[in-house]
Amino acid sequence: MGPFLFIKLLTPTLVATAKSEPANTVRVVWVCSLEVTGEKSHGITLDYLNYWPSLLPLERYGVTKTGNGLHGVDFAKRYEADGVVSVPCNPDNLRSDLYRDGGCMFKAVLNTLVLFPPIYGALYRNTLWFVAYNYNERHRKMG
Repeated sequence: MGPFLFIKLLTPTLVATAKSEPANTVRVVWVCSLEVTGEKSHGITLDYLNYWPSLLPLERYGVTKTGNGLHGVDFAKRYEADGVVSVPCNPDNLRSDLYRDGGCMFKAVLNTLVLFPPIYGALYRNTLWFVAYNYNERHRKMG
């Protein structure tokens, strides 16, 4: 709910700013996850409200990250004409307390084969801004 409410309150300012700034320079970046790929086949239904408490923590995480991604895509469609760029992204698989409730073997496998130190999240963010800058430059040249 937090990202939804935040962007709802911020949208008028984003749209007003986009009108007075160069094209495609006002951006919203939505932090999603690889979990989004697992949920896109059926999206999020209102049924989630009924059985949310029965979901495992990792399943709830997947639902919220999917919501962020779907919201980012919808926001892009709604506000593209207003000059606001919306970019859902996965900040990569970083070590965090997200898997703290998992078993020792599960965490060991993840930490060894899948997850990266958090510093790589900062590196990825720099790459993301580079990509967003290039997106902006490419669209500026295209008209």
